[in-house]
Formats: sequence, structure tokens, C-alpha cells
Amino acid sequence: MRVTFAMISLLLLAACGGASGPHNSTGDSSASDTANNGGPLTKSPTGPDLTPESIPDDVPDTLDGEEIRYGVSISGGTRLKSDSVGVSFVVPAGWTAVQGAGGYMLTMMPPAAEQVNLQARGMIGGVWIGLSGVGDENLRALLSLPIPLPVAQYTLVFQPDGPPVVDDSLYTQTYTAQTAYGTFRGRSVAVRGPAGNAMLATVSGSDDKQSSIKQVIDAMAESAQFAKPQDAQRRKDAIGLLAGKRLLKMETHYNKRADGTTASRTSDAVLDLYADGNYTYSLSTSHDTTGTGGIGGAVGSAQSGAKGRWWIVIGHATEFLVLQPEGHPVQSHAIIIQNGSLFISGQKVGVTTIG
Repeated sequence: MRVTFAMISLLLLAACGGASGPHNSTGDSSASDTANNGGPLTKSPTGPDLTPESIPDDVPDTLDGEEIRYGVSISGGTRLKSDSVGVSFVVPAGWTAVQGAGGYMLTMMPPAAEQVNLQARGMIGGVWIGLSGVGDENLRALLSLPIPLPVAQYTLVFQPDGPPVVDDSLYTQTYTAQTAYGTFRGRSVAVRGPAGNAMLATVSGSDDKQSSIKQVIDAMAESAQFAKPQDAQRRKDAIGLLAGKRLLKMETHYNKRADGTTASRTSDAVLDLYADGNYTYSLSTSHDTTGTGGIGGAVGSAQSGAKGRWWIVIGHATEFLVLQPEGHPVQSHAIIIQNGSLFISGQKVGVTTIG
């Protein structure tokens, strides 16, 4: 049973997005609050574009390295870069990296000798993510989430051991997963760049591989380099696609019983994204039951609403719509245009203009 490594992308980025510019951190005391309620934004946004207002003069315009390409396997010792988000790193010696279908994420595979099955224990692997338009609160919240890891017919859920440890621009977190084959542990590191960008890497494996895991993850963090993100056009296009738009999603479910009774439930979700960076969300649900034996139509409805802020986070090859509901954790949804249709987190939605 060969072990494969694949993060669930939506959960990984459930807390990405938020504060526009980087700022120094003095400790990790706010991490738990951020994870539970989303935490405050670093500054009041004026719209959906939360890129830094100013970038230090000493931040370079370009990076050295080989540009990440979809489906191309890269061997250890190679410096990979994403000019779009302004992040680069060196693939660990003996490892390989390949950009997966998610676009923004690199899958990291250890040397063949470490790729063993669960019973034999070993190192599972890792991922690398580069993002622009992120800040301190985002990284704290991201590193406070559990990580479900599908492995063959199993799902290992790595729970964070506590709040992340923050030292200026370096964020570290450890995770634990208990399995029938023993204890497995993960280690994440995030490095925050000076231009509202960041890299994050996670490596996990069996309990007895922690020394090797720490060595690999620390080397990746030390190799991180940053430049000015070249994402202006992508950000402009994504904001232009969504600002002032109403996103609609309707679902209908039917349940027919043996006595001939049919119950249906229809839900309509409406997300209004205003050009000033505010949003409102409403969900209405109706139920209808029909059948024989005098059972007539019984219709009821329920509505719920929410509001908050929205903005765009840019991944290496994918854009994300990020929502900050008032008093709740940040949410992130991949944006895909396919055959003229808009998909949010893989689900097709209708688009109209507000008003």
C-alpha cells in the first residue's frame, strides 16, 4: 500500500486572505482568538483590493529560479519561483516537487526510501503554497486549522498541538494524528514576505521521522525569497469579474417514499459582492410535500443572512474569493471560469449585476 500525499485544498485555504500589508508580530497570544472568530482586520479596507499601499524600496522586482510549470516534476536542489506572487524556495535535497491540479499548490514527495506504507511507518510527504495579499492574521488562522490527509483508504486528521509560534515573519506549527499504526506528526512553517506575500510548507510522517522532517521544513523556510508580486492584472480581472455582482446558486432535492409521498426541498443562496468590499449573503429554503391519502402541499420557508467584507487572494495559478463574515472565521473559495461559466469552489453559480 503506497502512501500518497494530497491536502484538501479548500480546508488548507479556509483562513487565507485578509490584512493587506505585513507587520511585525510580537507574540502568539491572539492566535486562538483569530482561529475562533476570524479576528480583526489589520486596517480598514476601502475595497476588495487589499494589496499593500507601499512596498519597501529594497524589495526586488524579480526572483532567481525556475518558474513553476504544471505537471513538471522538479528534483531536489532546484530553486522554484512564482513571479506572479513573488515567492521562491529551494526543493529539499533528494525530494521532488510537482504542481498539482489545484494550481496554487506543489506536492512534495520524499526520497523513494522514505515512501513506505503506514504499517511500516515512514515519511508521507508535504506541500508548498505561495500566496499574495495575505497578512499576519491570515497565517495565524491558517496554522490553527486541522489538516485532513487522505492516505489510501484512510484519512489521517492532523490536529494542531496549540497556537502557532510566531517570531517576527516566521510562523511554525506542529500537528499530531493518532492511527492504528502509531502516532504520526506534521510540521508547518510559514514565512511572511515584505510585499503582502507569503510561502507556507507542510511536511508530515511517522513519529520517528521528526528529526528529518524538521530538517527538511527548516531548510525550505531558510531558502524562501520574496519579490514584488506581478499579480496586478490577475487581481484586476478577478475584482472586475466579481465587484458589483450577485452570485446565485439554487439546489433542489427530492425524496420519494414507498407510500407515494414525495418531499422536495429547494434552497436559494444569494451572495451580493459590493464594489466597496462589503458583501451580504442570504439563504432561503422551501419545503413541499405531496402524496396520496389526503397529504396535501405543506410549504414552509426559512431564511438566514450574513454580512462582512470580501477581497481577492492570489495563488500561484489560482485566484480566491475570500469572505470575512462578521464575528466568524475567514472563508476562502477558488474562482474558476470554464466555458464561460463561473465556478466557486467547484460549484457552478449564476452571475447577475446588483441592482
